[in-house]
Amino acid sequence: IIVLASANLAIDITGWKEPGVGYFPCLGRRNMAKTIMRLWDSNGKLDNANFLMAFIECKNLKIKEFDARVILNDKFTPQDICPAVAAGLPITFNGTVWLQVAGQSTLWNRPIDQRISYVENMVKTCQNHGFKVGIYSSVEDWTIVMGSQVVGSNILKAVPLWYDNSNGSQDFDDFESARFGTWETPSMKKYKSDENVCGFTNSLNYYEA
Repeated sequence: IIVLASANLAIDITGWKEPGVGYFPCLGRRNMAKTIMRLWDSNGKLDNANFLMAFIECKNLKIKEFDARVILNDKFTPQDICPAVAAGLPITFNGTVWLQVAGQSTLWNRPIDQRISYVENMVKTCQNHGFKVGIYSSVEDWTIVMGSQVVGSNILKAVPLWYDNSNGSQDFDDFESARFGTWETPSMKKYKSDENVCGFTNSLNYYEA
């Protein structure tokens, strides 16, 4: 039995594909304050139908926050991704769209010294489409993609950071060793991977409200 004690828990339900009617009530009983779901995958597919359905279910159950995750693949330009994401967001969406910098080599074809500017342009273009943007990555993935743990910019530093360090701790005490880029403080942390919650495999995340 998983005991979820903190009120500031978020769950990534990207693997959800219309489970039983009890799934979202179960999340509510587990005191989930935020739900996150992938809206755009690494192949450029927009999963807006499942996203909208999950968004409505969560709002019906008073799960107060709902965020989106977008996996970056640099063969897609900001002009490819940002308008499509904006069109796929529910009308009343007011969460954060997290741009994921993942370390898979197939996602990055641009020279390393052009990748920061690519992510910066993605942030600025998506902000111009009217939604809040953050960055999601880990120190390992960031270092692989950017060539260095400390590569960053003021543009990126100005948006929130969600980082991955699945050490099981619901706190940011590890950020000094797990930090990357130019961020000084994080906004959210993935602290457990592949956790079975309410009968489905999800990741658990801690954040400070």
